[in-house]
Amino acid sequence: MRHVSGERNVSRCRADAGLWIRRRTPVQMRPGYDRLEGRQLLSKGGSPLAGFLSPGAAEVATAAGVLSSGAGSAYAKYTSDLRKVEQSSRVTPAQFENLQGDGAELAQSIESADVAPSEVTPELVELQDVLDQAFIATKIGSAGWNQLEQQLGNALYDATIMDPTVQGLEETTVTQMQVVAREAHVTAAEHQELVADEKAIMAALGRSVDSNLGGATPRDPVVVYYNGQVTQFVHKR
Repeated sequence: MRHVSGERNVSRCRADAGLWIRRRTPVQMRPGYDRLEGRQLLSKGGSPLAGFLSPGAAEVATAAGVLSSGAGSAYAKYTSDLRKVEQSSRVTPAQFENLQGDGAELAQSIESADVAPSEVTPELVELQDVLDQAFIATKIGSAGWNQLEQQLGNALYDATIMDPTVQGLEETTVTQMQVVAREAHVTAAEHQELVADEKAIMAALGRSVDSNLGGATPRDPVVVYYNGQVTQFVHKR
């Protein structure tokens, strides 16, 4: 597992343009929220499979409203393209639940680390964002997976410092993410189309995008909306 040496990488999951669909909007984190707020934020979905990998249903609905009102046509195309890749996915409930369980263990490690409460929710959010990228990561190549592993290391930086055994769980989690990626069967062309859709949405939204979606910390509405759809990749065989 690759970690940033020396000072922590402050870019925090901001990927190179064109590689990932989801990039965190640079927003000011709100100080002083409770240590448990992040866990509540990430575990209120309505689907039987919902849990750590999916944001709360209300937050997802708010994100969808922001995208629909601010980027109507681009958002409509994005949702259509996303539905296509979801329908062709072969991710099983068991594979989803294995990744969800790994995420929950890593989240617990973050919550148990001796860090400032103001750091906990951003780290939990970043962890969720990274894990959910697995569902469209089929054709990202070794360089893409190296970057994704570093993003996961960034999210777990404090937890790993406090408990070196977390690194072993990181490696197990990456393996499960790769299982999910293979079974999702998102092609390189489909991935590029989704990236283009996101760019069109962000161009339409501009700099005044509403990132206060009802959770404990501001979030990119495209990220939140996508995270809320990952259960749709899961199908029984």
